[in-house]
Amino acid sequence: MSLNIYKTILLSILLLTGSASAIDGAAGHMAEVAVPTNGKALYEQYCATCHHKERIGIAGPPLIPAFLKRKQIKHLVSLIRNGFPQTLMPNYEFLKM
Repeated sequence: MSLNIYKTILLSILLLTGSASAIDGAAGHMAEVAVPTNGKALYEQYCATCHHKERIGIAGPPLIPAFLKRKQIKHLVSLIRNGFPQTLMPNYEFLKM
């Protein structure tokens, strides 16, 4: 696994992080939850369920170098923030840049 891809994923997540609490969009309810400030913890809390702990994909696409290298960081940030309404990918607009 390329260290640069891992850094890109973490950077995208960290760019969106900025608050200590947020609305949990993934759970589909309006409860306030603590948002981890660690990229790995964010990934495990919000992404691993669909993209797998090792980023090989389950319900979501794999987040591996072959997939991610075709995307620009600003596009990845937009995908994380806005989600894919036509898929199971929720939006994470509560994460701050």
